[in-house]
Amino acid sequence: MTHFEKQKRELDAHRPFPPLALKSLEGRLEVDEVHNSTAIEGNSLTLGETALVLQKGLTVSGKPLKDHLEIKGYDDGYRYIKSIYQSAHTLSEKIILEIHRLIFRHFENGLEKEYAEGIGRYRTMPVYISGSEFVPPNYIKIPELMNILIDFLNGIKNDCLRRAILAHFGLAHIHPFTDGNGRSARLLMNLLLLSEGYPIIIVKNDRRAKYINSLEALHQNPKDTAFFKLMTDFLQESFDLYKSLYS
Repeated sequence: MTHFEKQKRELDAHRPFPPLALKSLEGRLEVDEVHNSTAIEGNSLTLGETALVLQKGLTVSGKPLKDHLEIKGYDDGYRYIKSIYQSAHTLSEKIILEIHRLIFRHFENGLEKEYAEGIGRYRTMPVYISGSEFVPPNYIKIPELMNILIDFLNGIKNDCLRRAILAHFGLAHIHPFTDGNGRSARLLMNLLLLSEGYPIIIVKNDRRAKYINSLEALHQNPKDTAFFKLMTDFLQESFDLYKSLYS
């Protein structure tokens, strides 16, 4: 039994948690996840401002409309994975495309036609990652590569943490969408963790450089372990928050 399996067993032994305390913690995790995952992509709203948008429906003066819509879209994606995780043990293309669609749903009527047509669909053009030596696969190969990835992930039965982290990296590596690949990958990872009763991994924006560098290293060398180590560090932080419910 691994270190994290032992912690999950300990968590399960203390369930059910006090309802009000659990609701408060899960509300905090939702805001933290939405804020950090969008901030990594350049969103300017602070953690407190993100909470105002999500919990009060307020608009933050002086901040771009685009940033508000990104927050709302990512939260829609987060709420989607929270609504399906109990029946999502088997991953499907439909789930991945729906995650991507929800991230951008508030932009559908305000985007250029070519860009809008890519929402919830695989890209039909080359993409390049700014600051990276890695070049994502040719778009013609994406449907095949995604099928291979989904089949591979569904074949992992006894190591749900490895499965979730590989899903994150695999989606980032294939880069199947014109935009939103990182956000989709982080939500996909958390869907797979939730489906096995694990806490979510919140990739913290204050370690953005470490996150980007570890992804880049794994793109270049499949044996590099920095990305896996960083994800498990973040998972431990989430476990520690849940432990505060009973210790």
